[in-house]
Amino acid sequence: LGSITAVRVLGDGLWAGAQNGITCFDLGSLQTRGTIPSTCQVTGMVEFQNHMFAAYRNGDIRIFDAAGNQVHFLPSRGEHTSNTSVEIMMHPVANVPMLLCGQQYGYITAYDLPSLNPRGSFVCEERSDVKAIVDAKFGGVFLTAGLLGDIMAF
Repeated sequence: LGSITAVRVLGDGLWAGAQNGITCFDLGSLQTRGTIPSTCQVTGMVEFQNHMFAAYRNGDIRIFDAAGNQVHFLPSRGEHTSNTSVEIMMHPVANVPMLLCGQQYGYITAYDLPSLNPRGSFVCEERSDVKAIVDAKFGGVFLTAGLLGDIMAF
């Protein structure tokens, strides 16, 4: 599948996102369970409620159940045409889970879960691809790290 870009555990499976898709391995035997091919690079994955959310370089988001079946597809749209990182956290006021998608040029788009309705977009550091988003798990604070060396707290 090419270079590995993300690794996550879901249940008893190890999910490896790569240049050309996702391969799932059994954690007990490390034997391959299956592969989900893609023509676009996986840039990040995050587990939520026994599902794996996979973010793709072209801005697509695909959601898979623990068996690797795609249960939802959110295509890139509007200004959300790239994914460079992904995180899930609770909204500090609405108290609903949100999917945060880091993008090129410093943008983040937030989606409410489970509806995947867009909550909004904002820019962290202009022209600095968002390479990491981390939920601080304190008071709704999250951190971003950008390609230009910037670290920001929101």
